[in-house]
Amino acid sequence: MPERHVLTIPLLIGIHIFTGISTAGITLAQGNIGLKLAPRGEATAYLASISVVNSVMAGIAPLIGGALADYLSKYELSMILKWKTPLREILIPTLYIEGWDFFFLFAFLIGMYSTYRLSRVTEEGEVRDRVVIDALVSEVIKNMRNLSTAGGLYQVFFSPVTLLGHPLRRLLKRINDTRENNGRHKGGGP
Repeated sequence: MPERHVLTIPLLIGIHIFTGISTAGITLAQGNIGLKLAPRGEATAYLASISVVNSVMAGIAPLIGGALADYLSKYELSMILKWKTPLREILIPTLYIEGWDFFFLFAFLIGMYSTYRLSRVTEEGEVRDRVVIDALVSEVIKNMRNLSTAGGLYQVFFSPVTLLGHPLRRLLKRINDTRENNGRHKGGGP
């Protein structure tokens, strides 16, 4: 076990915060995928079955992980870079994996593979990244405009004009529609 350190508690707090964020994201994505795959009218049953499978796996996973960690505690993998001269020999450990390290290495590899597989999933109605980024940037700019003095002055002077713009556009559209209808009737049409 590592020695007690000043950053031990802040590191644990950070780990728990990021674990909570990732767990929330996984749960949200899992629910969304379940809702999209559920047949019409059976979403509740689909979400309940997803929840049951998730709970059973959450109960079994620590047991399997603990057994695997105990089994791997007897194994070790190391690579050593060796430099030998007539006067001395230098050994530089480049890789050293034992016990729990195997467990975390496998968990990392499985996580990377699942992330790769999940990135290949496309949803119906999915938009390109550029469209999402443009929408996000326009929202941020709109909100920033409201925070600045210049944006506030812009709204004070041009809001009355924009408010009048909608009724004026409607009135002009009515006049155009009336002219078009009158032109049809004068031309001897029905």
